[in-house]
Amino acid sequence: VSTASRWHPQHSNIQMKKHWPWRSPCHSADFHYKPSAVPMAGGSVVKAHRGSCLLIPCQFTSVRLVGSSPVGIWKVGSKTGKEVSRNNKSQNLWENLNVYLVGDLKVKNCTTLLYGIQPNHAKKYYFREETITYTFYEFMMEGTLVTLNCSAPAPCADENPSIRWDNLLNGTANQSETTRADGNKAMVSILTFTATFLHNKKTLTCTAQYTVGSVNKTAKRTTTLNVLLFSTSDAPKKTSASSQAGGVLEGQPATLTCSSEANPAVVQYTWFRGNEETTIDTGPTLTFRQVTISQAGVYYCQARNTHGAETSPPVTLDVASTEYKLFNSVSDRPRNTSAVTNVHGVISAGTTVTLRCTSKANPPANYTWFKVDGPSDSLRGSGQELLLRKATQNDNGRYVCQAENQYGRENSTALSLEVMLILVTELNGQSVMAASGTQHRSTNHKEKCKNRGEDLSD
Repeated sequence: VSTASRWHPQHSNIQMKKHWPWRSPCHSADFHYKPSAVPMAGGSVVKAHRGSCLLIPCQFTSVRLVGSSPVGIWKVGSKTGKEVSRNNKSQNLWENLNVYLVGDLKVKNCTTLLYGIQPNHAKKYYFREETITYTFYEFMMEGTLVTLNCSAPAPCADENPSIRWDNLLNGTANQSETTRADGNKAMVSILTFTATFLHNKKTLTCTAQYTVGSVNKTAKRTTTLNVLLFSTSDAPKKTSASSQAGGVLEGQPATLTCSSEANPAVVQYTWFRGNEETTIDTGPTLTFRQVTISQAGVYYCQARNTHGAETSPPVTLDVASTEYKLFNSVSDRPRNTSAVTNVHGVISAGTTVTLRCTSKANPPANYTWFKVDGPSDSLRGSGQELLLRKATQNDNGRYVCQAENQYGRENSTALSLEVMLILVTELNGQSVMAASGTQHRSTNHKEKCKNRGEDLSD
């Protein structure tokens, strides 16, 4: 945790000189603080009369930015000496003085006004500025345990600040008191959480609250988290395609939109239609200036970055002819019922497969899924989508969706799925990768190898 406090200037000080006890108007001392401690006219010694007031022009420089709620502190004797004032609150040697920090610390002006100067105040004094600090990592890896520290000065035991985070990120925060290297007390809050891709670009704010009398004062810091993805998690996630609600009339413009969460960012979006594998367009949106009936159907998009790609579930573009309004009052049974999948070609075992059914119906249809196994059909689920998590060879076969409303029903054309188990074996001293489908197909493959005089071991 970096220390928020910094002395201004380096070992600069004010030394007050005693004068004879007679009162005069407020005395102004011309003194300028610089890191090199080079005074301007008036020198590093300022003079005041007993009982008079003293204006101390003061400025400081800092390599860091001053916080939103800085605190100005004067100390006596040395930079580690006792505090005599904190902002406008005097204590210890200055307890009988009226102290006014008239400068604006945000613009590095520490000008201070004192009332009631006495001979015992003739000492060397040092100024410092404090603010809340934090330690945040520039980058954090997804899946790793991250610790963020936020600290604030705590000079008064009975006025310790409370520190809070605006979001715990499903983690925990613990607050405790600590002693800094310069001997000053501070309150520290440690936030611990596991970084995920959802935290990337998320803002996080740490706030310290001080209670001064009956008034609460706060200081805060905000940062943006940068989470780097790694391993197979680097590919885009939560890829989805969406269409305008309610469909569109023939001849009108239509737009489909693809979105995905990725780090690094997606470099290419690709669009496909139905069960075709041919690219029809690229970019985050697919636009039809004057959509036609023939362009109605199911679409899906693929998001890709430097670490991989992910395909969205299908989305349906509904197009109605000018004669048949999409939102008219004509009731009709389901028509143009079709089933599509987001995976094309041979499917590797363990892949998650989504089947989607669409149909034109008024009122909207209810959907039921069947797997066609020879002469009989088996019920597999209901709803517009059928999700096969971690598909196996038991999921091989033909699937039909049935759309039904109160005016009738219609079945889609059967959609065939072929899930293959990828096998790796040795053939003539070389690694061979083979796709094994049904047991019958695997036996034929092995028999062909034997006919060629080669032995393919199980």
